[in-house]
Amino acid sequence: MIIGGEVKATTNAPATVVVKAAKDITLKVNGTVAARKSDEETYTSPALVAGRTYSYTFVAERMVDGKPVTETKEVNVYAGRTAMVDFSGFGTEVAKADETATASVTVVLPENAKLTVNDVAITATGKQTFTTPKLEKGKSYFYTVKAEIVRDGKPVTETRKIDVAAGKDVTIDFTANEKLTASR
Repeated sequence: MIIGGEVKATTNAPATVVVKAAKDITLKVNGTVAARKSDEETYTSPALVAGRTYSYTFVAERMVDGKPVTETKEVNVYAGRTAMVDFSGFGTEVAKADETATASVTVVLPENAKLTVNDVAITATGKQTFTTPKLEKGKSYFYTVKAEIVRDGKPVTETRKIDVAAGKDVTIDFTANEKLTASR
């Protein structure tokens, strides 16, 4: 019998489950470790009663940075039909997330100084700490930081290009610049 373009079993028959997962992933089916030889494996169930729904729980496990990471997928199977379980991207998202981190940038400003970062005015006074968006580990990022103060009706500025990296803290102290801090 054909329903919705698929053959529906009218007699008892096994189901087939095709699993896609990298070979380094440990795969458990209903709690039992499954034998694996390749990135795509085909498993066949015992004969199932036609018209009934059965399910299998697949758990993929992989070590990422020395920690076990798991993903669970429940799949419904039917007599005479094939189901697909895809873990092909599993673990790569976690690894990518672990390859990024924010950085902390602390800026120390003289009194009444204006701050710009990459030519964008930032409201800050005294000592201010900012957190960057997530940065990719192992790469350098640069910010152009400028402090400006008005002395005798004229702007006095100091500009610094700072190197920022994922997971690092950077402090920029503009109070050490005599032109910016000297009062008249």
